[in-house]
Amino acid sequence: ALLSDDDVESVAEELAATGPAPERVFCHLLRILAELGVRRPQNNEQYQQQVRRRVYRIICGLAQFTGLMLTLGAYLWLCALGALYRYGAGNCDVPLGKYIYIQLGIVAVFGSIRLQGSSTRWRLVLSFAASVCSSLVVGIGLGWILSSHTCSQTNPALYYSVLHLLLYEGSGILFVTTLAVAAAVLLRAVGVNSVQSILTFRVTHGCGQAVKNMPVVPHDAPELMQEDGPMECVICLDSLALADRKAGF
Repeated sequence: ALLSDDDVESVAEELAATGPAPERVFCHLLRILAELGVRRPQNNEQYQQQVRRRVYRIICGLAQFTGLMLTLGAYLWLCALGALYRYGAGNCDVPLGKYIYIQLGIVAVFGSIRLQGSSTRWRLVLSFAASVCSSLVVGIGLGWILSSHTCSQTNPALYYSVLHLLLYEGSGILFVTTLAVAAAVLLRAVGVNSVQSILTFRVTHGCGQAVKNMPVVPHDAPELMQEDGPMECVICLDSLALADRKAGF
């Protein structure tokens, strides 16, 4: 059966009280996953695996959606460039052709500047600056579209191609802004390490499980042997002898 409200609360309290820090992120996802149809497992580890599979599917869905949106954006840009090439000199009461030139100029300028620096911080700063400038230009373009009165009749090919491109870019800006805000809220709520543990599918089992997972090195392993050293470990023998005396042997 699906998780009930009582099951959700009990599992959340158990994870919050006893689970390691990376696993506490699942407490924030329990109610959502219960609505999505995640079934109750026999233990927390199985539940965490189900959560990871669910998050992985969500990430794959977002990746496919992003690919489709990028393809649509490329198509709209090709249409706008074609309309600019054919009808750029046509009659229009607003300079819609300049919008395409300005956007291409932003890409060219920031792209050339970005190639001059190799640090990650430099690339992030330039990407942010380019996004801000592009967003401002989109706002100006939308203002031109709204203030136009005759361009849709005198030059419809250029008008509607730029209009569709502006609507696409404006929707993309809103979508990316929403994702950024949601990611910031998620990171603040559950922590960076918790999100990384989900995305990389790492499981923190605790100290006991970590010891069990350690590789077993035989006593005669080559890396433990020293050519000029004794055949026995003096420190280990002294420690064992001291432990035997304390135990009364």
